[in-house]
Amino acid sequence: MGDKRISVRTLPSGEKVHHHPPDAAHPDGKMVLIREHSPLRKKLDANRHHNRRRHAELKQCHHDRAEFKRAQQRANGLPPEKSPL
Repeated sequence: MGDKRISVRTLPSGEKVHHHPPDAAHPDGKMVLIREHSPLRKKLDANRHHNRRRHAELKQCHHDRAEFKRAQQRANGLPPEKSPL
């Protein structure tokens, strides 16, 4: 494993690493630690509830605008099949 392509290995300590094949700079290959939790992931997870709520608000706003536009088109006599919405 790791002789021709990148593979994932588990160290005796339980940590996982990407094992890269040997090259000129690393004749024995190179192992890169796979971090279980990154600071960015923690920040994104902390904001997830707020982001989902905001996304729902934006979707509702877009839906309301589209419905308003359809109502205007109906009032002006535009057939629904001619509407781009």
